[in-house]
Amino acid sequence: MQFNCDRHQQFHPIYIKLDDDQYFKCAKCITQYKISGDQLILVEEVNQYSQSSIISNWPPVNDSQLLSQVEQIVNKDSDKSQIKILNDFFENFRRELNEQLTNLQQIINIQINKYQNSNQTLLDVYNKLAEKQVFKQLLTSQTNTQESTVQFTLFLKDKIEQRSQISQELIKSIGNYNQSIQEIDLDLPKKIKEDIIHSLEKVCLYFQEDNYKQNNNKELNYNFRQMKFNSDQSNVDKLIQLISNKSNFCTQRFISKIEQILNKYSVLINKEDMEDLFIEQKQPIDFSSLSIPQLEDIREIVQNQTYKNKLLEEGKQAQCSPYIEQMINLISNRSNQVSKQSINKIKQSLEKVEPLFKDIIQLDGEVEDFHKIKESQYKTILKLAKKYQDIEYMNQPSENVNRILRLISNNSNFVRSKYLQEIEEKLDSLKAIIDEIQINDEDMFTSTPIDFRYMSYDQLQLINNLVKKYSEINHLQVDNLHKSPVKDPLYNTYLNESTNNTFIVLQYIDFKFFNESDKTKIRDILYKYPILDTIDIANPYKDLTKEVNFTPSLYNDSDKNVKIWRNPQQELVIDHFQYQSQSIQTVFDADLDPNLKYVVRIEIEPMNNFNYYSRIGLIRSFNKNTHRIFADNLCYCNQNSYGITKVIKGKRLNDPSLRFSLKARNLEFRIWIKGKIFMVADYPGYQNINSIEDDAKEIELYSSLTLGTLGFNIKSFIIKYFKVVDHFPQI
Repeated sequence: MQFNCDRHQQFHPIYIKLDDDQYFKCAKCITQYKISGDQLILVEEVNQYSQSSIISNWPPVNDSQLLSQVEQIVNKDSDKSQIKILNDFFENFRRELNEQLTNLQQIINIQINKYQNSNQTLLDVYNKLAEKQVFKQLLTSQTNTQESTVQFTLFLKDKIEQRSQISQELIKSIGNYNQSIQEIDLDLPKKIKEDIIHSLEKVCLYFQEDNYKQNNNKELNYNFRQMKFNSDQSNVDKLIQLISNKSNFCTQRFISKIEQILNKYSVLINKEDMEDLFIEQKQPIDFSSLSIPQLEDIREIVQNQTYKNKLLEEGKQAQCSPYIEQMINLISNRSNQVSKQSINKIKQSLEKVEPLFKDIIQLDGEVEDFHKIKESQYKTILKLAKKYQDIEYMNQPSENVNRILRLISNNSNFVRSKYLQEIEEKLDSLKAIIDEIQINDEDMFTSTPIDFRYMSYDQLQLINNLVKKYSEINHLQVDNLHKSPVKDPLYNTYLNESTNNTFIVLQYIDFKFFNESDKTKIRDILYKYPILDTIDIANPYKDLTKEVNFTPSLYNDSDKNVKIWRNPQQELVIDHFQYQSQSIQTVFDADLDPNLKYVVRIEIEPMNNFNYYSRIGLIRSFNKNTHRIFADNLCYCNQNSYGITKVIKGKRLNDPSLRFSLKARNLEFRIWIKGKIFMVADYPGYQNINSIEDDAKEIELYSSLTLGTLGFNIKSFIIKYFKVVDHFPQI
């Protein structure tokens, strides 16, 4: 396949530019647009690739220096001349120590092979990542088709997306190469040879001495060792001694491993001059006789001083340890009469070793600083101390303690006898302080204390419950002072009526046998003494939205053409089938409680905007499967009137101007059968409110009423809100 320049179709491309959506660039592009950069790939370089070549700027990487390093390493001379030198060296040296040098030669040759293998391994990694053969095939394909172009584009995009992965692979391979060549020291054999020859020369010189015949093998061995190390202690021994110093906390396993490594290269290490190893007139501290805990103490002291020195370098002041502060507070107690100068000296000394106090001083509480109190207060403390030392006084009963005990032991406090005994003992121990309080019975009480001694436990518990309820009521009133007061006098005491047992019970009391004065007295006394609210009763005021359920009516085969389910908001959805051919009816699956007030919000979804019937109303339960919803004339309909004819606000919702509007599709119904209330309004605006007439007695006379829906050409009814309330919000 032959590609053309993306901008100049008459020219063949000479470059591929990776950071441009138009990849192919000809010579005219280069001169005309002054294109340059690391993203250019020479097409001819791709066509002429070899297994040992590195294509410039290919494959894509994060850092172009990676490819430069690969090329430099791959093209580097393999140092065959050094191998020849090594081979010549081994040939000459083999005559002297053939067996040992043969082994050494094998070891070093293995390392050289690793070096050469690392070079080839890096090249193999590059070739794998570059996919040069695929690159060339796609670039030189003779099939100039859309599919070939797409394949080439996908190949470039894949490589660009793999930029980071390719970079990581090359970084890893280059790192492996560098690590392998670091392990090779070509000068090491020469150093070993010189050291061995030098040692051998000394041995030969020794054998040429006249006293050779007078020496046995043992003397020879000793003198040879002296020539080898030229000291009573070798450099390796010195280093091992430093490393194994106890203050370093090195494990024996680590020390042994280091010793093996140092001994391996002892010939070279011992050759170095280490006469000036230590600071003049200084020797290492010998920690060998110290225990581990003692070493730990020294380590913590050193770390603490290091931390403080670092703070001083940063211009910060180190804070005194709380343990030292505790010690100084104890020492500087006013009664000890220690001078400030001595305290400062003690503090400076203790701060040097402050970590040692962390396990000794327990900071259970603050130590009182007697220097911060006034002189008069200090005298009071001394006075109390003298009282505590007066045995006769401490054995006498205290009237103040008895007064306090009588208050605590009041039956209304429900204090256990065991606790009373403990508090009595504690108060007796503090009598010297308590007796300083000026108490008398006349000034102590505002009125005569209530005597609960002759009340039973159950009676006290009832009073306690009532007191708790009073506290709760007062708390609610304080928290809600900013709210507007409720107009109904029944709500003056409680602001949250739906959780008020007294209010709930009053709704069920039939006051027809009482005159207005008695009604008021009964209500007032129950609110004044809210004993009903000290017990738990079922609260009928609750949100039924997520629990309410409607069932299909058997009327007109509605049960075969409806699906009732809950949407993700847990709202009840009543879907209609066959909505174009018949009316479909559903009803609430329970009777409405005549005493309760209901607020129900229903959304209507018609099949079209101009031809549908929606009816929502009340029906007697025994009629729900045989009659239509509007049979009892307590129904809202968007096209007719079935009982809801009174306009409280705005217009009738079935007015021609409203019946098919959006306002008539989101409705709120308010139902209170006992109060003869059944009204409907558009929600949430409440611009149009309709109701049954004031003289509509049917709603109160009918028993077992329930709520139902009836629709023609209706897609669905959605029960958005179904709640029992204590009173209807004002609209």
